[in-house]
Amino acid sequence: MTTLALLSLLAAAPDPLDVVFQRVDPSVVTVRVGTKSVSETDTSTVVAVTVGFGSGVLLHADGFVVTAAHVVDDAAAIEVVWPGGFKAEAKVVTLSRTEDLALLKTTAVPPKPVVATLGDSDALKPGQRLFAIGAPYGLEHSLTAGVVSALRTNPRPGLEPRHLVQCDVPINQGNS
Repeated sequence: MTTLALLSLLAAAPDPLDVVFQRVDPSVVTVRVGTKSVSETDTSTVVAVTVGFGSGVLLHADGFVVTAAHVVDDAAAIEVVWPGGFKAEAKVVTLSRTEDLALLKTTAVPPKPVVATLGDSDALKPGQRLFAIGAPYGLEHSLTAGVVSALRTNPRPGLEPRHLVQCDVPINQGNS
């Protein structure tokens, strides 16, 4: 086979990253969070409102979204934004600070929502490729890649997660 034919064949082959991204990205949402803080002195009251964001994944067509607990922990208001711009308010259904996970329920979903297909974390092995799709620094639907570095089991019960996946995938602020 000539070099030109080989390059042509490689160019025509689908990129595994592109295939994964196209399959998973429609179920990835941006979670926008409004928080409010009040501070009082003897002479004044200051109310500060901030807006933050994170990422989430649609787990069920009824509007159940999983995100990181620290994203929504102090939320006064939560908005979920799907690819294409569809927006809906959301409420926290349950939250685990230990595992840093939160389950949200949205008030609406877009027509034909794409639900994520979850993998089996027990089947992970060091060296396997991992991908993170999210909204780091507000750049919605970005992709980073890496590998499973190690799998750890924490022998101490308590406030730390029991099972950990160590990876080298860049997880930037807003990818949570």
